[in-house]
Amino acid sequence: MNLDEQQKIKYYKEKEKVDVVIKRNLKKQGHIVHGARALNQILPDFLDTPTEDYDIYAKKPKQAARRVEQKLDKAYGGDFFRLEKAQHPGTTKIKSNVTERTVADYTKPDRKVDSRKIRGIKYASAKYFKRKIKESLKNPDNKFRYPKDKEALQRIELAEKLKKQKVKQRRKSPKTFTELIGKKNSQRWF
Repeated sequence: MNLDEQQKIKYYKEKEKVDVVIKRNLKKQGHIVHGARALNQILPDFLDTPTEDYDIYAKKPKQAARRVEQKLDKAYGGDFFRLEKAQHPGTTKIKSNVTERTVADYTKPDRKVDSRKIRGIKYASAKYFKRKIKESLKNPDNKFRYPKDKEALQRIELAEKLKKQKVKQRRKSPKTFTELIGKKNSQRWF
């Protein structure tokens, strides 16, 4: 179905519907978000990187993608989205018929995914990312991913260092008024 100008304008005006529909489905189905969007969620905001699509793990990726694509079309009131096979075997993409961009990739996980729930949505954990990135960096077939993987690993490690520093600062901070002013000086105040 070809979309007319008014339908395309509607799509751009109501772009937030994509996030609403996908997030609602993630909460309901318990699928796990991975990739840049998950990293952005678990790392501090200043370590975020731009991303447009959702990378989602599901036990039955094709069926999950079809369900979400139908819900997106229903939310927009027309044939605004379609499914496509991805280069990676077993991955199904949901693409916008307006922008030709991918809004979500559904893949079956090849291993157990450590995750944490944030506001009702499961996100792959930093521990999972570190393990997967380190494996990827060892594999010569993934050379094309090295810069992206190295940068992601660096952001994770920076966040971990910041977290450790905050814990140390909390431990070093005085716990009582006497510790704050020193035991010798505490008598001056009373």
